[in-house]
Amino acid sequence: IRKRGKNVSSELIIPLPGETKETFFEGVNFLLDNNVSPNVYTLMMLCGAELGRDLAIKKNNMKSKYRILPKSFGKYNEKIVVETERICVGTNAMSFQDYLECRNYSFILRLISHQSFLPIYKIAKEFDIGWDELSKKLTELIQKEEFNGKLKDIFNEFCKESLNELFDSEKEAIDFYSEEKNYKLLKSGDIGDNLIGKYTAKALLEINEIVPVIFKLMNSEFNIKENENFKKVS
Repeated sequence: IRKRGKNVSSELIIPLPGETKETFFEGVNFLLDNNVSPNVYTLMMLCGAELGRDLAIKKNNMKSKYRILPKSFGKYNEKIVVETERICVGTNAMSFQDYLECRNYSFILRLISHQSFLPIYKIAKEFDIGWDELSKKLTELIQKEEFNGKLKDIFNEFCKESLNELFDSEKEAIDFYSEEKNYKLLKSGDIGDNLIGKYTAKALLEINEIVPVIFKLMNSEFNIKENENFKKVS
């Protein structure tokens, strides 16, 4: 694929049966170590599919939520119609809180896997800095109370909307979006959009602020402060 000049990526689904937070991070580490960009998706409990059947749901103690499918809504004969999906947000191996942690981390993954950060990836590789370790350190930095900036604001907005888009039942989701004020927000794209894509785009608009943050992180966390070559590129 690389010889053809294409980017190499792989899709991950969470939480599959048996997947834990630890094995999720192990899988991400493997992909990043091999310069493969991970694209993380939430498991859809499709009707008729193996993991949408009662037997699998009971066996794996699958916990479900409902959310709107991006761009799948409209007003027909003056009635608001939305299409929802049932997703898995926890199993007997991964708690709901662990799912949210993996989901929120996947936003940072998607962001720094963007081609815009390829030069930084090459610099990190030159100094033997693992891209997986850097992504984790960046996530930890953003979550620190004393850290401020546009990247933190965007990350917090993503985390908040990722939680708020989830409903306990299909009816609850439909009732929410059927309210005229919420439907207007849906039409404007303020809610109900593809969140990874939406917030990655927002963050890329602030790339001039994000790049120095990553360089400072590399400088402070990986013991290369005295390296003159690093000082030049940073």
